[in-house]
Amino acid sequence: MYLRKFSVRQLLITPSLPIVNEGKSTSLKDLQVGWNNGIVISTRDTLLTFDPQNCKKTVSGSIFISHAHNDHTKGFDSKNQKIATQETCELYEAKTRTKADNKKVLSYSDKIRFDDVEIVPHDSGHILGSAQFQIRTPFGTIIYTGDMNLLETLTTKSASIVNCDILIMEATYGNPFYAFPEREDTYGNIVSWVIRQIRENRVPIFQLYTIGKAQEVIALLNDFTNLPVVVDPPIARASHIYSKYNHKLVFLDSTEEEGQELLRHGNCAYLISNGNSNMIPTERKAARSVVTGWALRFKTPNGAFPLSSHADYPHLIDYVKEVNPSRVYTCFGSSEVLAQNIRKECKIAARPLPTIEQTSLMNFIHG
Repeated sequence: MYLRKFSVRQLLITPSLPIVNEGKSTSLKDLQVGWNNGIVISTRDTLLTFDPQNCKKTVSGSIFISHAHNDHTKGFDSKNQKIATQETCELYEAKTRTKADNKKVLSYSDKIRFDDVEIVPHDSGHILGSAQFQIRTPFGTIIYTGDMNLLETLTTKSASIVNCDILIMEATYGNPFYAFPEREDTYGNIVSWVIRQIRENRVPIFQLYTIGKAQEVIALLNDFTNLPVVVDPPIARASHIYSKYNHKLVFLDSTEEEGQELLRHGNCAYLISNGNSNMIPTERKAARSVVTGWALRFKTPNGAFPLSSHADYPHLIDYVKEVNPSRVYTCFGSSEVLAQNIRKECKIAARPLPTIEQTSLMNFIHG
């Protein structure tokens, strides 16, 4: 087991078993959980949306944003109130160079209340500022994990383990195929590859996510080599935010004179964001690599390193066993496969997160 142990207070929640709260008898019929352009959790009095995917569509209620990756930050485009950690807001603003408005900032373990629902963010271990959300309702406690990682890395702590009755969890690597090698082994392979490229007079180039993976590779090269690290401007902006929050990263911006000179003539490693296809300003040959958990699928693994900021399949299953909820909903990625295996391996009711139509949601709230 890679997870910290804790004492589980098991609560049995079924639609037929009322739960008494402050003198009122309530049941799960007064709670709705599902997908409507994002994760939606609603009671008769409260409607919350987590990580909406498209704010050109209608998004109801207050919006919670789990972390600063593009596929989770569409909520910042909404006029509704946005709630996230300070780090998430700053990373989003640095990457997009836009100001997030109508926002409320929460630190881990802070509490915010909407009528009879209380929400508490906890570290999800994914990237700087990433949060899983604990939603305390009169009908039991829900956890939405967001993207999570259960291993400590060079730039993140492992995800917090929080007791819950209903678990809504990511399934990015929810297929049993995805069992990552030991992180220390992958670190060693990256460093060895970099040294080999330098000896052969090549510039080692890493193509990776602007936020999270880039900073982990910078930290790795800072800690285990003496090689200067040059990064493209988006990675530089995000890395300055990491440095602000006590991750002392040493790097050079590729648009600055010293960075350009190193790329042309010196020994250095170069980090560029996914989607950046700019020509490399160097008089030497370049060796390209990618850093991603999907590298396990690559037929030619040379220069492809299976380093992920997500939990792999074994850790997802371990997480469910540790939390031991009454039911699990899966979302993002291999949701059907993961739900099926949770039922089989954990003996816990599990299914992909169901879709809630907007009309059904409005009828539920106002009915």
